[in-house]
Amino acid sequence: MAQQKIWFDFVSNTIKVEANYLPQTRKVGSKAYKTLLAAKRDNPTATIETFGKREDKYNHITVSQMQTYFEVNGVTAGAAKLKEMRENKETHINKNGRTVRTYNMGKIRQWFMENYSVGYKKYVESKKAASNAVQMPTSNVEKEEKPAA
Repeated sequence: MAQQKIWFDFVSNTIKVEANYLPQTRKVGSKAYKTLLAAKRDNPTATIETFGKREDKYNHITVSQMQTYFEVNGVTAGAAKLKEMRENKETHINKNGRTVRTYNMGKIRQWFMENYSVGYKKYVESKKAASNAVQMPTSNVEKEEKPAA
């Protein structure tokens, strides 16, 4: 039996949407959008909530995180390619009509995830495990109160 991605909870008067399915409901005209719209039309006073945990696909990685990954793991070829991609800026016109030169972060992320996603995911997991293993000792020393001015 397939899991429902959108369902209505009568007790709390909420429309529940699976967290991974929510972005699909924002595409106007899609089946998910129409389903959510129909549920909202049938229950106009209901609120919309998500359930479940959204799967992290590492899509929000920054250039500095990529550089750190390359430095820590000694991937000089990847660092050189990243530098090259950042230097090759594309020219486009923004919404104010100005000509702007920027690097396409989408292309950079796509390149990084196609080539280094497995290693980066292991790197992130090892950092999480290391931070969970190290716990700061608690101090029994009470904080001094500052005199009121």
